[in-house]
Order: sequence, then structure tokens, then C-alpha cells
Amino acid sequence: MPVATLSNHHSALDFNVYANIFTHLPDSQSVNAFRIVNKSLFVVSQSPSCIAAHLIQRYGPLFALHALITVHTPLLQRFPKIPARLLELGARYPRILAQRIFQGYGGHKGLPKATITLLLQNAEQCQDIIHTNDDDQLLLDGMLTHLSVTEQEFGDSHPGFIGMQQALLRQLPGYYPLPGPEYYGDERVHDRIQFLFSHSGNADMEKSIFRLVIYCPRALAVLARNGFSVSSPLDISLFMVRFIRYGLEMEKKHFTSVSLRIAVRQLVRKLVIAITAECLEEIIETMARVYDQQQEDLNRIVVVIDDEIVCGNSQLQPVVDQFYQHIKRKSWWRW
Repeated sequence: MPVATLSNHHSALDFNVYANIFTHLPDSQSVNAFRIVNKSLFVVSQSPSCIAAHLIQRYGPLFALHALITVHTPLLQRFPKIPARLLELGARYPRILAQRIFQGYGGHKGLPKATITLLLQNAEQCQDIIHTNDDDQLLLDGMLTHLSVTEQEFGDSHPGFIGMQQALLRQLPGYYPLPGPEYYGDERVHDRIQFLFSHSGNADMEKSIFRLVIYCPRALAVLARNGFSVSSPLDISLFMVRFIRYGLEMEKKHFTSVSLRIAVRQLVRKLVIAITAECLEEIIETMARVYDQQQEDLNRIVVVIDDEIVCGNSQLQPVVDQFYQHIKRKSWWRW
């Protein structure tokens, strides 16, 4: 990083210049390199306001507070004022996170008492009255289960199905799903195959979004208005792999009403900002390894990816073409 080459004679530069550089550092490794250059940069790296600005730049207003609590808990032990600075700088404090704090999530994560008190006070000021037994995610999951059962038994034109769709949409303003720590950069999953199989039963973010796509597609527009998208800082390739895997399972169970193709199409059009060639290559390679002994499933997935994600894109098409060539040579495992 250029910052790591700064020498001591630069220490007379204005604090704001250093602070601006610190704010835009991409990851924890860069932050650690920055703070050891000299005393002036170390002082910047210890400023709660600078740390808060860095977190918002790195995770965005939607996820900065959640990422701080989830993956940067040690920072709170040293700088308990960071959440206050985040809120002052415009970080979002979603209702679902406030509910988690009320339910004891802060104590479970080992947050300082001062931080928990601050979050509870801001929840009371910024949210509707929140009781300890409220849980928007559980409520949403229950509605989606009800929609699934009603659709299978009576069809999507049944008054009960339509009524539950409307009730669900009324719950969504201000809501967006909170990702697991594995979706953030510093916690990025490297052994994806082991991770996917060890987490196959969890009720994760991508499962809720898949069911929203299938049973209440208008919800995607609401999530987009709330500011949510499948983009940085989230690990897009991990999300897409888990979304498609879950979608394929659902399609097999409910083949008359669930379409993986439609779900991927809706997701990419409304919530996914961009998929790069590198990201697509990672998606396909992971799928090829997961479905090593299930060629029919793999073919189905790659066709959906080709038709609904690539769509003839000149930058993405070579990735799919290369995979097909490996398939023909039966050497895709050496991708």
C-alpha cells in the first residue's frame, strides 16, 4: 500500500489528510500497516471518529454498525464510543439489530456495558417501541412458510395467499437482512466446500431472499428502496453459490411452483449490482466441486447461470465457454 511507504518527514501533513487516507483503507491488513508507519498515523488510527468513518466507507451505512458488533468486537473494548460516532455519521441502526440487542445479543458478543447501554438508548429513541419478544426475522420467516403452504395447497390466487403477501409487504419498510460474518471481507470463507456442507441446515440470509423472490417478488423492490443490494461489502460469489444451491433444493421439492431460473433472473435484475468475471469463475468452480458426482444438477446450474446471469455478456461469456471446454475434456476439477 502507498501509505506504508510514508516517511517521518510527512508527519507535518494535516491530520485531515491522514484521516482521509485511513478512511479509505480497504481491509484490516492495510489498517495494521498504516498504524505502524509513524506516530502521526498511529494517532489517526486510534481516533474513534476516524475508525467510524473507515467502517462506514468499508461496509456502507447499512452494515457498518452490524459489522462492528459482529466481526470487530475487540475495537469496542478499546473504543466504546465508536457506535455513537457511527450513528452521528449516518450509519443505519436497523430494527432487527435493535431487537437482537434487546434479546441479549450484546452480552453474548461480549460488548462493553457502555456500548450496550448506548445501543439500547438509541433503539428506544430511533425505533418504534421494541419488546424483548419481538423478532422481525422470525415473523418474516413465519409469513414465508405460511405463503409456501398456502400456495402448495390452494394456489397463488387464493385470498389467504394474497392477504399474507400484503401483510408481509407491510412489514418490510426499513427492513433488510443481516448477513452472517462470513459475508464480510475479513471473515471471507476460503474452504468453501467444507463451509457449504457444514452450514447446509442454517436459516441464512440467502434462503429468506430466495423465498421472497418466489412467494412475494414485489418484496425485492422494497428491499432495494431500503438500500439493500447484493454488492460490496458482501461476498457476492458466496451469496450466489448458497442462493443457487438452496434454489435447486427447493425446485426439486416443489417442482410445480418453484423455478430456480426465475429466482436467479429476478435476483440479478433487482438486487445484484454486478458480477465480475472473477466472481463468476469462483461461482462456477465452487459449483463444479460441490456437484462433483451430480452431473445433471451441475448442468442445470450452469445453464441457468449462462441464460440468466451471463446473457451473452462479452466479459462473462468466456468464463462459461471455458468451463464447457473443461467439461468436454473431463478436466474441470483442474480448473
